[in-house]
This record gives sequence, structure tokens and C-alpha cells, in this order.
Amino acid sequence: SGLEGQGLQAYIEGLISRRFDLSSEHMLRCDLLQAAEGEYILVLVLHHIASDGWSTGIIISELVELYDAYLAGRSAV
Repeated sequence: SGLEGQGLQAYIEGLISRRFDLSSEHMLRCDLLQAAEGEYILVLVLHHIASDGWSTGIIISELVELYDAYLAGRSAV
């Protein structure tokens, strides 16, 4: 929290440009940043072996469904 403008952009660029060390971490990194009061940014970084172009659409659809379910106060299916 407390990041905005160029500082926020630089922080996100640092997250997405950090190399993966597959000997000690997962193939996917996820960070939830609070940009402002009530405003959040989800940064999802996938190693190229974790996903391909086809499965990326599925991951995005699943995340959207989870978020919609959360907002509606219902269980995600």
C-alpha cells in the first residue's frame, strides 16, 4: 500500500521482471497490491512452463468467476 503513479508502475515492473528460481519456488507468483482505498491490483506472473496461450484464457476465466462469486457472496463453482 502507499504506492501510486510511477512508484506503483516501477514496483509492478520489478515483480514481473524478477527471474524464477524453479529449484525453490513455484511456477506462478501472485501479489495483491492496494493502490488506493478500495482499489486493488492483482499481479499474476506465470513461468512459461506453467501455462500456454490456450490455458491462460482458462486461468483468467477462473479468476473472474472467483471474484464475481466473492462480490455476490456466493460459493464459486
